[in-house]
Amino acid sequence: MYRKLAILIWLLVAASPVFAQAHSVTLTWTASADAAANPSLTYAVYRLNGACPAVAPTSVSGSGFTQINATGITTTTYTDSTVTPGTYCYFATDFINSTQSIPSNDAQGIIQPKPPTSFGVSSVVFHYETPAEREIERVLRKLRPVGVVEVTVPS
Repeated sequence: MYRKLAILIWLLVAASPVFAQAHSVTLTWTASADAAANPSLTYAVYRLNGACPAVAPTSVSGSGFTQINATGITTTTYTDSTVTPGTYCYFATDFINSTQSIPSNDAQGIIQPKPPTSFGVSSVVFHYETPAEREIERVLRKLRPVGVVEVTVPS
């Protein structure tokens, strides 16, 4: 003989407010071959919102990429802290005496959303067919469980 059990599941979620979660992409590259002989050399970093194109851009003009650093970078690393979940494509160029190089190779970054925190089951209630147990279930259902799962078990 078998009987059905209904399992009520409540999710425990932290009672703290939800804040925007910061994301970032850190880019690094090898210095230009001209860097040692040109101490005034700086870099510009470009970003495209979306996947990298099948063919890497050969110029900045018309590429759809946008420069994301306001001033020239003198190091070979840059952190883009303005990203949200999604896919981005990056490349860099260098400047010597206001002359810009062609784009470097491109690199893709995928920012995934951060998972929820404080997630867990706070209560599991088994439902039987007696009037008292049905009353308990009725009261518990008013607490709005997130789901009901029915399973059949041997008696």
